[in-house]
Amino acid sequence: MHGLSILVVDDDIGDRKLFRRLLGDNEFVAMTSEAETADGALAFSDLAFDAIFLDYHLPMTTGLNALTTFRETWPRAAVLLMTGQGDEDVAKSAIMEGASDYLSKSHLNTARLVGILKNAVTSARMRTRLEEQHDDLATFAEVLVHDFRAPIRAAAAAASHPAC
Repeated sequence: MHGLSILVVDDDIGDRKLFRRLLGDNEFVAMTSEAETADGALAFSDLAFDAIFLDYHLPMTTGLNALTTFRETWPRAAVLLMTGQGDEDVAKSAIMEGASDYLSKSHLNTARLVGILKNAVTSARMRTRLEEQHDDLATFAEVLVHDFRAPIRAAAAAASHPAC
């Protein structure tokens, strides 16, 4: 799992520097982009990210409100909602809205961040692969049903128009 592309969305420059330092100590992170706001993050919509660290408290919105837009913009990315203080209700809402994980910035260190990042990216990749397989299976089922109906339609047509 090398060459990961990370987006950190946090209005606190100190927290962004902390993430830059923690992520910079790892050989598997290739690129880290930063944004102060949710709208600022959307300026990177043409880039593909493996993981997005999204702060809960942002100017003009919350990370929880931005989560759906982020999941639509970067469907393959693991989106991790983070906050300065832990809150079980926010954590539950974040997971239910599609966040890969929820973490408290006050308990972060390099080892913990790396573990969370690896698990979230692995899970997001598995989710993407599962969705692709589901789509392939649905297409196969449609073709199969069509192919099974063809002889039935031919028999029904032959029965309704007997040969002279």
